[in-house]
Amino acid sequence: MRFCIWETRVQDFRAFVQATSHNARSNVWSLTTNKWELKGVTWEAPGFAQTDRHPVCGVSWEDARAFCRWLTGKEQQEGRISANAAYRLPTDTEWSSAAGPAKYVWGEAWPPPRGAGNLAGEEARDKDWPRDFAVIQGYNDGYARTSPVGSFLASLQGLYDLEGNVLEWCEDWYLKEMNTEEVRKAWAALDDDGGGQKYRVLRGASWLSNSNNCRSAYRNHRLPRFRYYYIGFRVWLACRGWGPSRPPTD
Repeated sequence: MRFCIWETRVQDFRAFVQATSHNARSNVWSLTTNKWELKGVTWEAPGFAQTDRHPVCGVSWEDARAFCRWLTGKEQQEGRISANAAYRLPTDTEWSSAAGPAKYVWGEAWPPPRGAGNLAGEEARDKDWPRDFAVIQGYNDGYARTSPVGSFLASLQGLYDLEGNVLEWCEDWYLKEMNTEEVRKAWAALDDDGGGQKYRVLRGASWLSNSNNCRSAYRNHRLPRFRYYYIGFRVWLACRGWGPSRPPTD
């Protein structure tokens, strides 16, 4: 298995920031009532409680790639991985392979079965929940926002939170054809791919997700420099002979 079994945690990202002085604290978008605003939240303080074992959130695609470069160098120096190996973000295809062929990571059932993941269940509708946002009726995961990694059932491949907790950055540029016409009609913004080199792909669902955007095949997109408090990442270990292996440089 070349996937990390869970999303990159707060403690992992903090070690990276402390070692490199990487600045990932500015311009994190979060929700106030029913609109997105820049109101000073950060990956360290996203506006809700997080422990070291929660997934880091409020980080950009560029932050995630910088983390991969740092982790590659650190573990090569420590002898944990070979010079032929490198950490990077998963490709869209790799993420799809991990998710499996079912409509949802947990299978075909809707609403999700108990313990399926940290989604926008009925518990999410607290005083800070946007009035216009729906929740999944009949589902309660016990966490209004993020949950510690590994809190829910693992996938058949032993991966936690593939569907839920935070959306996950992928390597790829977003192309509108990655989503079905039905999905693009439901979310008009996904019909804009900026010519194929503007947005990066996001996969999975998050604590904000309900209904169709919980489907395994659903792709979201965001500008690579943007930070949102429901977006994080997990890493993939690549090696020459397995596919692209060099740490990112752009």
